[in-house]
Amino acid sequence: MFLQNFTLYLSGFLDLFGVSMIFPLLSTHVRDLGASSTLVGTIGSIYGGIQLLSSPLVGRWSDVSGRRFCLLWCLLF
Repeated sequence: MFLQNFTLYLSGFLDLFGVSMIFPLLSTHVRDLGASSTLVGTIGSIYGGIQLLSSPLVGRWSDVSGRRFCLLWCLLF
């Protein structure tokens, strides 16, 4: 039971850690490429929108195939 909980917490931590490392730097890199502030905001909004739309699908998939299997595949992709 401990190993299962640890695996879930570790995968959640890795996901949030990766996003929190990349997302703040994204605006700087996009502006260096010559994009406007509107485009930077649009990119951030697209990320949130994709997460909003994919959450129910991934949740249903994890109910069918198992939480561990789904989390491992999502981390690999």
